[in-house]
Amino acid sequence: MTSPFSALIIGASRGIGLGIVRQLSMQGWQVVATCRGAVPADSPADTQWLKLDINQQDERIALKERLLSQQFDLIFINAGVYGPAHQGRCPGE
Repeated sequence: MTSPFSALIIGASRGIGLGIVRQLSMQGWQVVATCRGAVPADSPADTQWLKLDINQQDERIALKERLLSQQFDLIFINAGVYGPAHQGRCPGE
């Protein structure tokens, strides 16, 4: 039986994102999750994993095209982006 609920979790390879994937999967949700690199070895087997580096425009466009016909009950954007090189520096550096 398939769940009536579906979720897209962007940035799900570890931490909060992976925790959400696990919880939703345990509750019977259909989950599509993205990660930049390798799929976590301990992720739920029923999760559909897609590659996405949120910093790469071509990958964002490819994800949009792939998911265009799907509808989600929940979309959680957990991915971080790299800021300009000057961010994070202390004054005078």
